[in-house]
Amino acid sequence: MIISSTKFKIVLSIVVVTTPAVLLILGPNFFDNGPTICLSKLIIEKDCPGCGITRAVQHSIHGEWKTAYEYNKLVLIVGPILFILWLKELLNLIKFFREKG
Repeated sequence: MIISSTKFKIVLSIVVVTTPAVLLILGPNFFDNGPTICLSKLIIEKDCPGCGITRAVQHSIHGEWKTAYEYNKLVLIVGPILFILWLKELLNLIKFFREKG
């Protein structure tokens, strides 16, 4: 069975919109001690500009701004961009369900 493009977009939107709630449930330290998935770190053993951004975003979601900044300073740029994209997706999802309602 092939899922339609519209249904796929709806499911993807719901996943995107609910992700921050899941991250809140997981707790601020959830990603702190896991293995790295950074190819730069794994292959050449050097940090890339994105190293630590997942942990930084996770801590910023929990309001731990200092810890987030210590993990990766780019959280000051990435965090607001993620929030804007999340808000845009939420508004699109609301608009879709109002039109279908």
